[in-house]
Amino acid sequence: LNTLAVVQMKSGNVRSATESARRAVRQAPRVADVWDTLGWAYLQSGDRERARTAFETALRLDKAHASAQDGLARAKQH
Repeated sequence: LNTLAVVQMKSGNVRSATESARRAVRQAPRVADVWDTLGWAYLQSGDRERARTAFETALRLDKAHASAQDGLARAKQH
């Protein structure tokens, strides 16, 4: 599901990507990568608050997760 979400985001289907990422998080809530993907999906849809929360969760699970660090920085920009 995580890979599917990434492919959907790259093809511009943000709504489907967000739903796939949410499903991935429900299946693997302790995996930083799925939270990171969800964060990017939220960010692409313009939901910065949910993106921040997802990236922060990814970083709680893996403090060195570079993509989540980048995403969190972008989510905080205005």
